[in-house]
Amino acid sequence: LFAVDQTYLGFTEMTEDDRSLQALALESDCVALVRSLSKVEGLAALRLGFSLSSPSTAKELAGCLPFSGGLYVSEVALAGAEAAVCGPSSGRHREAVLDFYRSEQVWFLEQIRALGLGAEPSPCPFFCVRAPEAVVVRALKLGA
Repeated sequence: LFAVDQTYLGFTEMTEDDRSLQALALESDCVALVRSLSKVEGLAALRLGFSLSSPSTAKELAGCLPFSGGLYVSEVALAGAEAAVCGPSSGRHREAVLDFYRSEQVWFLEQIRALGLGAEPSPCPFFCVRAPEAVVVRALKLGA
């Protein structure tokens, strides 16, 4: 099974490659896409996710989960997931969250660069920061 982690897909726009991969996952028994309902949906604390796969792969995966299908997901969590994905304000909420992350990234990149470090932005809520090797080694020795 070839599993593709698409946890941060919500931070990017769906591309033609994403759509092709989605079609492949639905048709093939060898590919599964793994996604989560997290920061973009405002549900990170619920730890909800799902797999997009063919019916036979979904059945196989369900039998391998912890508690073999007996894993309980509360009604409140499911209602929150449904509202976050399908609710009337879900699109506005998603855009508000993405706007927040974009503005925070601009500010954070300025702070990192003001320290003299190189940083590469990402549409997702993380950065690639470049620092001199000596700085990284010292930070690791100090427990960073």
